[in-house]
Amino acid sequence: MLIYFIQLLLIFLCGTILLTNLKHKKILFILLYFFVIFIVMAFRDVSVGTDTKMYTNIFQSLATKKFESDFFGLKNMYIYSLYNIFVSFFSTSPQAIIISNSFIICLLLCILIYRNCNNHLFLSSILFILMTNYFESFNIVRQYMAVLLFLISLEFVKNKKIIPFLLLNICAFFIHATAICALIVIPIFFLKKYDKSWKYVLFILTVIIIAFSLSFFVTRFTDLFEEYEVYSINTSVNNYNNGRYLIVIFSYFAIIAACLFFSKLQNNFDVFKENYVFILVYVISIIFGIATYNFNVLSRFNLFFSTSAIIVIPILIDVFYDYRLKYSYAFLSVLVFSIQFYLVLSAGYNGVSVYNFY
Repeated sequence: MLIYFIQLLLIFLCGTILLTNLKHKKILFILLYFFVIFIVMAFRDVSVGTDTKMYTNIFQSLATKKFESDFFGLKNMYIYSLYNIFVSFFSTSPQAIIISNSFIICLLLCILIYRNCNNHLFLSSILFILMTNYFESFNIVRQYMAVLLFLISLEFVKNKKIIPFLLLNICAFFIHATAICALIVIPIFFLKKYDKSWKYVLFILTVIIIAFSLSFFVTRFTDLFEEYEVYSINTSVNNYNNGRYLIVIFSYFAIIAACLFFSKLQNNFDVFKENYVFILVYVISIIFGIATYNFNVLSRFNLFFSTSAIIVIPILIDVFYDYRLKYSYAFLSVLVFSIQFYLVLSAGYNGVSVYNFY
């Protein structure tokens, strides 16, 4: 567990020393950040992470052509399977796929943060670790690749470029079929940042209906993709019992509400207008979170939307004109999620707490 605190300390030091308004220093920070998170993720032992062994087994099975006769039966794994076979040409060691997966996830993350949160690189990079997204990516590797591709594609929603949006999400779909939930975002193409509020209200009401009908949609989904049948089972959440998960969701909602309040006080709605795509995706995550808080497997679909928090929370800092308020908001965010970070690690979160190098 100590390695993660050392990792955070290094990122803090890099951010303190390098982050100024000079563009080349921001690029240097991203490169150092990539290096720090990549080393820990890539050179971990196969015992670190509950699903790591499963992915190394898939890799070795594909490398030895055990899936050859059934390759085209892997409906949602075409790209991931081809990628595994490609890696096996260079090495069939289980560590090869851990390193390769780590490289792709860290690279996609850095692209996402740099392109969408250029003014708040440090806070976004820290939140990815403190909000346990980093640890999730140790385990649900395929889904996290799909999630990051989806989030990167949101830039094309803002710029009204539907073809690259669809291409990225088709790629994500053939890595992990849950990326089909990107379809929910397509109506945002028809919204503009200066549209009348009723259009946004109509979109949010539609999302609410979908969220509370998610069990139906998941059942239809598993009819098409039988390998995801577990997703249709209403398995109660174990990690957030006694309503703790619901409290977290309402806390996220409170962040949005508070920032809207301050925006009105300071007559500063430009932040919401300029970043309306990510903020709408974040609102979707809150709605889905409330609708699925008692069902762990259904919340896996919400991962595509909830991960946007690492972009949205830093963006909302710009609501405040006063720099003291900006820094107070940033400090409070880091403090709250640091407590969550410590509690999660102390509880032995998903097999990552006890860290061993390869």
